[in-house]
Amino acid sequence: MTALLRNLGVLLVLLLLMGRYHTTSAQSHLELGWNVGSLFIGTLDLKSELGVSPGINLRLGMGLRAQSYPIEQVAQNRIFAFYRQPRNLGSFISVGFRAWNPTDNPYQYPYLALDVVGIHYRETLLVRPNGQTPAHPSNIRGWTAGISATLGFVLRLARKWHMDAGIQLGYAPPREELLSYYHPGIGFSTFGSGIIGIKGGHIQPILALRYTLQTAHTQRIREME
Repeated sequence: MTALLRNLGVLLVLLLLMGRYHTTSAQSHLELGWNVGSLFIGTLDLKSELGVSPGINLRLGMGLRAQSYPIEQVAQNRIFAFYRQPRNLGSFISVGFRAWNPTDNPYQYPYLALDVVGIHYRETLLVRPNGQTPAHPSNIRGWTAGISATLGFVLRLARKWHMDAGIQLGYAPPREELLSYYHPGIGFSTFGSGIIGIKGGHIQPILALRYTLQTAHTQRIREME
């Protein structure tokens, strides 16, 4: 919990700094995004973006993860053959940028986003070696870092509401523990689950709502015209 609160504090401080920069730059705009799809796997994924020039946004992200499985659900998955009651907790913070061709391109298609991600994980589960009983608990915690690249496009829903749709590819140093199948901020592991991929590779779809908190002065003028 201390690590989660620390990450949240860092995010708030950086948001304040971004907001201060916004007030001094006539070309900038500030946005807040929420990856809706990640909620289905117990992850809150938020990103703020600051436009610094046409076609470039700086990105700051933060997320929390809490997911657990009942015994009967785990038994149906061959990956968890000798494990019971896994609980996956974590948090992440990321920094990066989004870029696209701004010329006659209101939908930002395609855009490319690159992020550096720091991840804290805390995982618990019951292990039954070779299917034998009784099970014994296993507690895993630590820090890791990775990178991600997202390719996608933007749908305009309303004047200030947009939706990002894309695919995110990530890499983090491989871990041997079972629950490293998913890292918040990077995605699902593509190795060891019958999916073609490299060890340490991750993937996840992006479906994120994005709200413009404040637009650039020049953009407001164009909208008024």
